[in-house]
Amino acid sequence: MRLETAFLLAFAAALAGLFWWGFRTLPGEGWQFLASTATRRNAEGEWIGVNFTFYGLFSALAYTLAAALFVALSAAAGIAPATAFVALAAVVAICMPASVAGTAGRGQAPWLHRRRGELCRLPRRASRGGGGRRAF
Repeated sequence: MRLETAFLLAFAAALAGLFWWGFRTLPGEGWQFLASTATRRNAEGEWIGVNFTFYGLFSALAYTLAAALFVALSAAAGIAPATAFVALAAVVAICMPASVAGTAGRGQAPWLHRRRGELCRLPRRASRGGGGRRAF
């Protein structure tokens, strides 16, 4: 077996294992939020903050690794670094907003329909006394 074939098979097996683990584990409750940071309080005394998700972490890692791989392969192909970075910047300028827009719903960018505090406001618990209404 050639070295290239063995490398591709090992890489495919590693990705298959990663996908198997990811599809089984990441939708679980414990893998939704990486961290939350409170930024301010509103008039009702509720905290308004920013949620950092594992999805965001994995997306950032994927962008970084893909950019590094592109630069390395461009250098191996003899492409000038300035040309590679211009091409990378053009692709990132188009693809990064498009990937964020796909997660926002309705195919729009999140800044088009986000209301102030909408993404980080936690629901209040309903009262236990019966007839309580949950505020979302």
